[in-house]
Amino acid sequence: MSDANLGADRGLTLGVGLFETVLALDGQPVLWDAHLARLARGCAALGLPEPDPLACRIAIDEALAALGAQRAAVRLSWTGGDGRRGLDAPDTPQPRLIVKATASAPPPSSLRLALSTVRRNPTSPTSRLKTLSSLDQ
Repeated sequence: MSDANLGADRGLTLGVGLFETVLALDGQPVLWDAHLARLARGCAALGLPEPDPLACRIAIDEALAALGAQRAAVRLSWTGGDGRRGLDAPDTPQPRLIVKATASAPPPSSLRLALSTVRRNPTSPTSRLKTLSSLDQ
């Protein structure tokens, strides 16, 4: 992926896109099928084609191999792809897959819970999607 071509990507300019953060243990993504299913539901809601599961898995394997960690957080970003200027979606979206793996420490042995009075916007059509634009949250 060339950084020079990212300026027209709708995911990076308009927040059009989705992400999944997958725990990987010993080089294997945990709950992979569930992550793919949620990504597919998000694609349907945003009018994006689904990513190829094999291409995603190859990209994950490459990112994990480069990292070399036993426990990792792998973020898959599925952007809206390149488009013309403005808000109108392209007739045939060509999304871009971006994968990054980061070493992840084991969870702590104890946690504290805090309740917030700030709530998600229930009227937002994206309130239940893991979009690239989290500002509404």
